Amino acid sequence: MQRLICLFLFAYTVAAAQETAYLDLATQTIQSRQREPTSTSGTAGGVGGGDGAAFHKPSQLLKLTIFEVEAMGYKIGESLVYEVKFENTGDRAIKIPWTPSPKDIEPSKPGPYEYQMVSLAPRLVNSLGQVAPLEAVLIYGSNAPSTMLELAPGHWVRIRAKSRLSLLGSGDLTAFLSGGRNSGRLGATWSINRVSVTELKGKYHETFVPTEIETESVNTIPLHIEAGGWTTRGVQR
Repeated sequence: MQRLICLFLFAYTVAAAQETAYLDLATQTIQSRQREPTSTSGTAGGVGGGDGAAFHKPSQLLKLTIFEVEAMGYKIGESLVYEVKFENTGDRAIKIPWTPSPKDIEPSKPGPYEYQMVSLAPRLVNSLGQVAPLEAVLIYGSNAPSTMLELAPGHWVRIRAKSRLSLLGSGDLTAFLSGGRNSGRLGATWSINRVSVTELKGKYHETFVPTEIETESVNTIPLHIEAGGWTTRGVQR
């Protein structure tokens, strides 16, 4: 009897775990705000940043997985298209930002407001263990229900995104991988910033405050550079 109960609970848990939503950022048209801020302050988390340091330990409540990399070859400077899976492994529901357009978090009337901003940032790791960031994608959310997604325990979402295959700043991607024997691995980080927007004499200012919600992917996908382009090897799902 006890065994049957355990089997039932296991089957129920597996059935309850499911994909909640899918967001394709690679094809979305991003709509800007009507009143864009003219100045910013604070630290914008992982937005377009990175200093080559090792990844932080993933949160125990949130699990980020590199799901797949599309196509078999890319040239440096082209857009790498990839998918990630973001799962709630905790015991309570969470809400995450879920709109790619900042226009959706802007209130209809002028004035101060607050919102959250997710930075999904792919990272390359060469065989020497050095880390290099690629261009991040941003997702927004506010107190408008349509901009947030509730993720129940055991549920997950998939996000498709693209990032240009070039190092941020003036870094040389070829040299970075040459130091790692022309090979590397693709990982990603997910971080959330709380942002407040204030108005003064018709001008808007944003203040970024990083939260503790920062997650590193639990896996990486091997990458190898060949003559004329990139090839992905050992794609994991």
